[in-house]
Amino acid sequence: MQRILNLSFCASSMPEGYGRWTVKPRHWVPNESTMLQEPIGKDRSLADLLAYYYIRYYRIGPFYGEIFNLGTLTSKPYGTYITYTGKNRHLGNLPITRQFGRAVVIDLQVGEREAVTETKLKEAASAKIKKGDIVILRTNYSACRPQQPSQKYFEDSPVLSFEAAAWLVGQNIKMVTTDMRSIESYGENSVHSLFNTAGIPVVEDLANLSLIKTSSVYLMVGAPLPIFGAPGGPVRVIAFEDINDLQKPLDLTHPLYTYPEPESNSPYAWELPIPDRIEPREYHGDAAKWQRMTPFQVVQSGKVIGQEAYFTYSHGSTTHVEGPYLDPLGEYGTSDEILRRYKRMPFDRLVGPAALIDLREYVGARQLVHVQHLKKKAAHVREGDIAFIRTGFNDWYLYGGGGGETTPGLTPEAAEWLAERKIRALAFDMPSIERSEPLSTVGQIRFTSNENHYIMHNADIPVVDWGINFSFLRKDRFIAAILALPAVNQPSAVPAQLIAIENWD
Repeated sequence: MQRILNLSFCASSMPEGYGRWTVKPRHWVPNESTMLQEPIGKDRSLADLLAYYYIRYYRIGPFYGEIFNLGTLTSKPYGTYITYTGKNRHLGNLPITRQFGRAVVIDLQVGEREAVTETKLKEAASAKIKKGDIVILRTNYSACRPQQPSQKYFEDSPVLSFEAAAWLVGQNIKMVTTDMRSIESYGENSVHSLFNTAGIPVVEDLANLSLIKTSSVYLMVGAPLPIFGAPGGPVRVIAFEDINDLQKPLDLTHPLYTYPEPESNSPYAWELPIPDRIEPREYHGDAAKWQRMTPFQVVQSGKVIGQEAYFTYSHGSTTHVEGPYLDPLGEYGTSDEILRRYKRMPFDRLVGPAALIDLREYVGARQLVHVQHLKKKAAHVREGDIAFIRTGFNDWYLYGGGGGETTPGLTPEAAEWLAERKIRALAFDMPSIERSEPLSTVGQIRFTSNENHYIMHNADIPVVDWGINFSFLRKDRFIAAILALPAVNQPSAVPAQLIAIENWD
């Protein structure tokens, strides 16, 4: 039996005018009224609206090593996405067991704008579906998806008839996924509502389904931006034809490009612009964790045809994975090859066997992990593992002090010891592996070195910040997945859902 653990921080949307929500929450009742109306028509198509994805870069203090991003995208972005709405249903409380499991592939011969009927679906399913399955409806439609958003791609998608959807609900499935852009025309909501009311999330616009050569796979559907109250959003979908063979994961997710495409969307990560805007260093704990959901209505010819939301997220607004992105002065010695590789978080670093390093008895707030701690507790770590460092910090200090001022950290010697083990990735339950030091004995401005990060990065090892609930891990070895937002050209940090799977007899 598999025990699945969500080790990710699910954040709440910040109130307008209060940017400290993540680190200093207060009682607040979210405004349920729609804040914006977004018109579509001749001047702006539905594809242009939903594909909007903007990233602004800023620095915290004068340090090149702390260039962060502030991204905004929609709840139905131009990529693989999930819909989960209904009374008391949203991504923030989607049961983790609904996001993983056996997935059966149903091949459908269907043309553009054609509806999949109940009869056609039954014939294709041919008794394949079992109770509790995830269903993959494969039409090969997304194989024609252009990189730039296209209204034609939105309009020509096959759809699923209400009767076919009702039949699937009757099979007691846990999730429906497909490579259609949408299972019903935009503005209609009967099919999505039918599934969601039954507690069945819908994942659309899958990629690369031709890579699946078997009739069933093990599917992982991660929500990197699980904001409380969110009606949906981008997902990362990974499949395994054999869950016991982690060397062959399949990425079924379309990459997310910024749109409209800015000049900074260059083919090389180090050509990202060095931003002029500098946030004060003393506000590091606040500015790194901005996150907001802004609902809006889609309006066409004066009629409201849809309800969506903008998601705005910052460097550390939730659990995230970091890689190298910039070395303008050459101070970290990062190779061109590594910088190119991390333009998009490398897929081969995201899933694999994992080992837990429990350091709670040695390390607390503002204390350092030393080599001798690792030698005592990390002997079982193997090459290719995702290493999990447990300190207990985020379980108790998550809202305590903003992060950098109180976080534990690694000594450079400890970071080098881990890098020498050739681990796949490093995850930890604290805000950073760098303990910040005061610039002086007076004042609150602190300096954070990035030496440990680049020891990891130059060894091709990404690091995961802000993992939580590591105390619920019961085994020293397990399977781990870092289900990162499939963003391209996003510097520094990518939101991610961190998952552990323990196998129990």
